[in-house]
Formats: sequence, structure tokens, C-alpha cells
Amino acid sequence: MPRERDYSFEALVEVTGADMQALTQNERGRINKALKELRELNADDYLLADEIHAKAKAWATAYPEIQLTPQALTGQWSSIEKKAADTRRSQIRVVNAPSPPGAGGCICNGDKMVLVGTTADGHEQYAPCPECNSSADADFWRADGSRHRSLDPGLVRERMNQ
Repeated sequence: MPRERDYSFEALVEVTGADMQALTQNERGRINKALKELRELNADDYLLADEIHAKAKAWATAYPEIQLTPQALTGQWSSIEKKAADTRRSQIRVVNAPSPPGAGGCICNGDKMVLVGTTADGHEQYAPCPECNSSADADFWRADGSRHRSLDPGLVRERMNQ
């Protein structure tokens, strides 16, 4: 008669990177000792296996440079998900909101583009602001295959003064 699967044991072996076929008696003992502690918290083998995987994923986020061991997992069991959430939160890059129009005293009033003239048929022509957006690449290819190049910041200032 085949033995019933031990999902939580298999999960702990998997997340710690151990080889099920080559476990030493010492490794098996450390895994079983850790599982004894964890089974006191959750007796459902299948749910415990799922929890082990979730905690191991949190471990990889919180301590990417430290190898997960059965004892490390049980030692941080109750706090590992909070530590992972704190780590993720600290890695979020904060981006400042764009300035509202008129802020900073720029000639474009925060629009990043300025009016430089009108075409013969009455269409307005815009270019990147020479003060706050001079490094913008506003070049594009026209439908006929020709390329439109954006104006030099000096030429933009000149056209704005006309």
C-alpha cells in the first residue's frame, strides 16, 4: 500500500532547495522539526503546504541574499510577510507630481510646449519649451516619409519674440 503524500514536507523541501532523493538524516531531521512547529499552527497538511510556499515567496522578497532554511522560516514565520511588504514599500520610487500651470515662472506656464507661430493656412505651430523642456525629442516622420525636425531652442526663443 503506497504511503500518503506529505504535502507540507514536500513544500518545505522544495522551498529550501533541498533534493528529496538525496536528503541526509540531518536535513530530514531539521525539516521534520520545523514541520512539527508549523503543524501546531495549522494541522491541515494541504493548507500548510500552501502557506509554506507563500512565506517562502515573502522570504525571497525580504531577504533575497539569504538562503531559506527550515529553521529560518520557522524563526520568522509570524513576521515574514510584514517584512516583505515593508521591503516592497521601501522599493517604490516616489515621483513628484508635475508642476501646475504657471508654476515655477517658466515661459510655458508649465505646459512644456510653446506657441512659435502659425502656418499660412492658420494652423498653430508648437515646439518644446526652450527653458524647461529643451531636451525633448519632438522629431517625427510625416506620412509622406519626410522627417520633421524640432526647432533649436534658440530659434524657438527668436520666433516667440516675433
